[in-house]
Formats: sequence, structure tokens, C-alpha cells
Amino acid sequence: MARSAPTCTKGTVGSTGTGQRRVIMDQIKTSIEAFQISAMSPWLRVDSYISTYRYDVYHGVGNPTLGSGALKGDSDLWFLLQEHGSGIYIKTMSDFCPSANTYQRLASGDTIAVDDSSGFDWWCAVNEYEFCFIIIQGGTCYALWAGQPLNGLSDSSLLGGRARLSVATGMSGDGVVLSLDRDLTGKLTAGQSIYLLNQTVDGEAGLDADYCEIVPVNSVGSSTVTVDSVDNNPYEIGSLVGLYPFCCVSGGAGVSFTNSIWCSIHPNGTTGAGSAGQSRVYFTSSEEPYMDPDYASIYRMARIHILALTSAGVYGTSQLMFSCSLGTQANGDRMLIDGDTSKAYWVFPSLVGNYLGGGCLAIGPGATV
Repeated sequence: MARSAPTCTKGTVGSTGTGQRRVIMDQIKTSIEAFQISAMSPWLRVDSYISTYRYDVYHGVGNPTLGSGALKGDSDLWFLLQEHGSGIYIKTMSDFCPSANTYQRLASGDTIAVDDSSGFDWWCAVNEYEFCFIIIQGGTCYALWAGQPLNGLSDSSLLGGRARLSVATGMSGDGVVLSLDRDLTGKLTAGQSIYLLNQTVDGEAGLDADYCEIVPVNSVGSSTVTVDSVDNNPYEIGSLVGLYPFCCVSGGAGVSFTNSIWCSIHPNGTTGAGSAGQSRVYFTSSEEPYMDPDYASIYRMARIHILALTSAGVYGTSQLMFSCSLGTQANGDRMLIDGDTSKAYWVFPSLVGNYLGGGCLAIGPGATV
């Protein structure tokens, strides 16, 4: 299913004297929860607490028009924003239970070293699967981002179906019948492999077991999928079934753009390397023609493809973050493709790096004046 055009917003916040990191965290909440599809926000802050520092946990469900109630959406994208003494930290996790304040597979993450007293300018691009938030404070540019890159197969009508379990599984092994909350006929096919990811739904008292695996499809019915070689049991109500229903990644950058981002689960279904479950990835790019508004020179724009450092698989392509070649731009400049305001991007020449192909970070489309 095609992703929605992002919402792009920006603003300026003056100095409050103290507590500015929490003001930044509040602005991120306001910006990403403002994005809606059919009057529903795909992103919600589901937990916020203070223990010396503030911790905010966010949940993204992807497309909220799929499914209903506690079973809505086609993804579970969890990330943590954590205030600390030298900035704001961002991390991903594979599952979270708000009532118990417990999580599965909390990855390592990145810190942006924003101070706690200065004002800042900000820019945000967000859709139902990703967000990127840019801050300029005291002349230094920072970025925070999280979400699910677009994998071409997961957008395929034949292979890309996703659903949730409407009934918990009762067995492992071959011939396991998965009862689904939606019809995946024509969206999955016998012989392909799909993912099973145990998930904790709203209202549960405790965290569900940390189960994730890839299994072959035996047959597909209107409300069921039969799979083989299932190792774990039970997968609870609300668990995700389908192709790439997870792979939430996150990252942060300041001064220079990092080549590392982090995830809790690799595309091959394994936990990220290291005790914290992190996954270091590369940014690569392919050139596309791009022009600045005055047409005086030609700029190059490239999508950011996110690849696993090991053989753990391909994460996909960001739909909000791009690499733009450098010229005379200033941070926050707005660039258009052929003068088309629907294809407008904000560029940030302070955020550069070898893994942006020698260019700088751009976010959009839909950047406003």
C-alpha cells in the first residue's frame, strides 16, 4: 500500500532558561502526533515518566485504517526518547508494555548534545511510518529520526500482506493455522516466507514473550494463513503476521551525519549484533536529477538506502530523508524540483557525511516556506 505524503512543519522556540530539552521533547510529540490519516494519528506517546530525567515511549502502528481497536495498523514501531545530562537519546525496541513499563530488545542508540537553556529552530517531516526532526540550537544542527524504511517487497500486492492474530496460537511445528483479523487473499501466496512477531496489545498487564521468526506459508484463506516450521508458542492476539512488519530503525546526528543507525531486529528476523541488539548500517545513494529554484546550477538528489552491515538483510529506503549535493545553500533553505511546490525539500548543509554521497541531509517532500 502506498505511503502517504508527509506533513512538514517548522518553527522557532525561544529560551525558557531551563528545561529546554523537555521543551524539545514536547515539540517532537506535538509534531509527530499531528500527522493523521482519516482523523487517526499513527503515532502516539504511550508512556512518559520522570526518574531524574524524562523518558518518553512512542508507538507507531503504520496505516491506522487497517484493522480496528487494539488490532489496528500493519506495523509496531517502538522508540524511546530519553533526556539525560548531556542531551537527548533515541533508541528503538521491539515491544513495550505501558502498564508494566517493560520492553523487549531495547537497542543502543544515538545522542544529540542539545543544551538545556537555549532557544532553537526546528523542522519536522512525518508520515505514518517515519519521522525526522531537525534542530538548530546555538548555530549547531542536529537530527533525530525513527521509523520503518520502505522495502519494495513489503509494498507488493502479491507478497506484502500484513495482518494481526485475532486468536492466539495453540501449537508449534507444521500446519499451524493462524487466525487473522483481515483478509490477506491475494496479498500472500503459498511458498513464500513471512514473519511472526509477538506483540503486546493495549490493556495487557504484562509483556508478551520475545518471539520472532520467519516461516513458510502452506496455504492462504480468507481469514487464516497456515504455516509450517513454527518454533515458538503461543503467539498472542495482536501479534503481527506478514512481510517486514517491523524493522523500526532510529538514529541521531549532530555536526556531521553518522553512517550508523540502530534497530532491535534485523530483516532476517535475528536480534541485532551485541548485547543491546544494535545494528550498524550504511547509507548509500543513487543519483537523481535535481535543480535549485533559480536553475543557475544543477543539484543532485539521492534517496537514502539503508543496508545491514552484515548479511542480515536490506532494511529499505527512507521516504523522508535524502542526500542533496552541496552548493550555496544555508540550513533550512527550501529547494524545489522544477518549481513544483509539492516537491519541496528543506536542506541542511551542516549535516554532511561520506555516507550521504558527499552531499547533505534533506527532508521532505512538502517543505513549506
